[in-house]
Amino acid sequence: MRSIVISRLRSVLVVLALPWQWLKNRLARLGQAVRRGSQAAQELLGRMGITLRTTLSRIGLTFRRPIHWLLSLLRRRASQLWLIAHRSLAALWQRLGICQQRVRRALHWTLATLWRPVSWIGVRLYRPLRTLALLIWGATLWIAPYLWEEIGRLGVAARHLLWVATWPLVAPARLLWRRAIGPCLAHIRDWITLWFLIIGRAARSRWTVHQARRRVREKEKLALIRNQPRLALSARRKWVRLAVTMAALNLILLVLWVRTASHKRQPEETGIALLPPSPTQSPTASPTPSPSPSPTPLPTLIAVAPAPTPDYLSAGGSVAFVVRHGGNDDIYALSISRERPARLTNDPADDRDPAWSPDGRVLSFASRRAGNWDLYLLDVASLAVTRLTRNIAFDANPSWSPDGQWLVFESYREENMDIYIMPVTGGDPIRLTMHPAADYAPTWAPSGRHIAFVSWRTGNPDIHLLALDDARDEAAVNISRSSDIEEDHPSWHPGGDYLAFTGRSGSQQLVYVQPMLNSLPSDNPVNIGQGKEPTWAPSGHAVLYVHCAGARQFLLASSVNGWGAAPQVYLDEHPLHAPAWSAAALPPGLAIADVLVGDDPPLYLESIADPAAHAPHYTLVTLDEVQVAGPYLNDRVDDSFQALRAAVIEQAGWDFLAALDKIWEPMDAVPPPGLNAESWNKTGRAFDIARDLNSGYRPLVEVVRELDGATTWWRLYVRTRRQDGSQGEPLRTRPWSFQARYSGNIVDYESGGRVKAAIPVGYYVDFTQMAGDHDWERVPAAATWRTNFPATQFWHHEKRQGLDWDAAMWELYSAKDLQQAVEGFAP
Repeated sequence: MRSIVISRLRSVLVVLALPWQWLKNRLARLGQAVRRGSQAAQELLGRMGITLRTTLSRIGLTFRRPIHWLLSLLRRRASQLWLIAHRSLAALWQRLGICQQRVRRALHWTLATLWRPVSWIGVRLYRPLRTLALLIWGATLWIAPYLWEEIGRLGVAARHLLWVATWPLVAPARLLWRRAIGPCLAHIRDWITLWFLIIGRAARSRWTVHQARRRVREKEKLALIRNQPRLALSARRKWVRLAVTMAALNLILLVLWVRTASHKRQPEETGIALLPPSPTQSPTASPTPSPSPSPTPLPTLIAVAPAPTPDYLSAGGSVAFVVRHGGNDDIYALSISRERPARLTNDPADDRDPAWSPDGRVLSFASRRAGNWDLYLLDVASLAVTRLTRNIAFDANPSWSPDGQWLVFESYREENMDIYIMPVTGGDPIRLTMHPAADYAPTWAPSGRHIAFVSWRTGNPDIHLLALDDARDEAAVNISRSSDIEEDHPSWHPGGDYLAFTGRSGSQQLVYVQPMLNSLPSDNPVNIGQGKEPTWAPSGHAVLYVHCAGARQFLLASSVNGWGAAPQVYLDEHPLHAPAWSAAALPPGLAIADVLVGDDPPLYLESIADPAAHAPHYTLVTLDEVQVAGPYLNDRVDDSFQALRAAVIEQAGWDFLAALDKIWEPMDAVPPPGLNAESWNKTGRAFDIARDLNSGYRPLVEVVRELDGATTWWRLYVRTRRQDGSQGEPLRTRPWSFQARYSGNIVDYESGGRVKAAIPVGYYVDFTQMAGDHDWERVPAAATWRTNFPATQFWHHEKRQGLDWDAAMWELYSAKDLQQAVEGFAP
């Protein structure tokens, strides 16, 4: 009877629920219609806004051209006036330097003339004075013990006499203290102690009463709580059963969701046929048969086919990359089926950061051919170049949107590096990030709605992800979150399933691949090779990256499945960087544009004077207008130094090498503590920059520490004179602070300093790179550089040209001079 009533009630409830279900469906359809209408309205408003913006942009371009022509004319006139003034000041400065050099020579001749008689008299009087001093010292040593004993006796006698003389004055004071002042102070002390005891006991008793009253109040509250009525046992059990049922349902739903997600992540076709398990028979007892002899069968040889080596280059296409030669960066392109690259740019200014358009017809890149870093577009078929940005600020590292209509890039404006986007057709850029930390190296996701970039927001360079639907700094997601690895150069998989990037830990540069799902990390990153600056193959089955092995640079392709075979794509003896792979092949007409990097003119030519018959092979050349003691260099390296000095003046805007700490030093010079006596400054093949330029509130030279295994190297950046973007580029890493060792922190002192807290603002030029372009080499720090500052050697540069120290010394000095120097050093 009860079941029949329940079934009828259930039927009535179902009938009553039908109108509610109908109303619910109608409301859902109405909501879908409203949502579709709002989307259509938004699309209409967006199209109207794009049309209005295009119209305003065309109107602005119409009025901007005459204004831009007038401004360019004024800029050219101003540059001509500045060039005239600069040349005049340079000539004046040269005259002043010549006058200063003549005055210095006159003073040197005068002092040398006056010093000769003084030195002659000193040499003649040195031995008699030395003998007299030795005699006086010997007599002093002989009489010192007796004299010291007599002085001690006199001191004891004087102390006794002083005590006897002062006793009549000290005795009454001591008696007064013992009889009057001392007992009075003791009574005062006892009185104060008694009052403190009384006050302490009173306070303790009051505190005891307060605690007792508090306990009584707590007991009364507990008694009231105990007297309250409790729930019935059946009601409590009902709530317990309900809670257990809800927990079980949640657990079942969680297990079903996990299984569904795991099935979704499995590939649709694995290529492996799973065999069903064979049925297991139950064991039956049977008698053991006696062994009988039988012939041993011969083993059967089975031929095993070798696994095929994966061909990562089967995707074809072409690779664009940057080669640095002769102090200049140019862009080259290499078809996968060819051996020689085609040179795409050949401008005296630097061209770098190439990025292919989605169709492979246009190449965007950064260049300073207009005096500052801007973005340009290169038509690969015609090699026609179009300037895209015209801001004096630093613009670089472009990346295309999937539809080929937009570019995302990094820009240094308002003393901060941020991410911007702009249409390919031109116009004002749109700022995406405004965080005070540096944001750079952006790359557009294949979905078109996310941008990955590198940021220093956490105090370490990590890869962040920004959604264009919510382009706020607070909404950027840190997808690497590694404090011990410095990430850089992110690159998206063509299907958006992976994100490749460079990770530096200590001295190791490795290429990692991060699995992604819905533009978010789905698993831990995988290391696929040793190198930097990865880029994906058009098919998405391989990653191309730069691998450095000494002075040789390789372009290698590796699998996304981890370490394995890495075929070589290209090899060069010059520095390579910024590779980009496109599915489009190069036009056949580019075959005539092949230009080898060795065809570029050299940066300098060493002119060597003919040595005389009695002179050594080479001589020391005096450097004009260089403020240093002994401004001499070997005749084989002086022209490269002057060329380096001119290049620094041109790019940094000031004569950085006009004042040095050291160039040449004589053979008998004593080295600093902890350094080798075979200094290359004695060979005339080294120079030391002014190390005090690295000190102060805003130093003119920043030093960055680089590790190669356990060896420490230093990279120098020189601050430019003009900080408007026309010279140099901003820093992307934090430099080293040597002044921190004197801050009082024991950790910084033992570490030889520490990394600075923030990246310095402003523009700098890479002096270490410029010195390497002119064949001047930096030297590593000695093992004791943390405790011995002269062993740091960040200021020292050498040009050995394959010579050892003895051979370099033989170029300047004769055998007689070297023999005298060796005898002078002998003990």
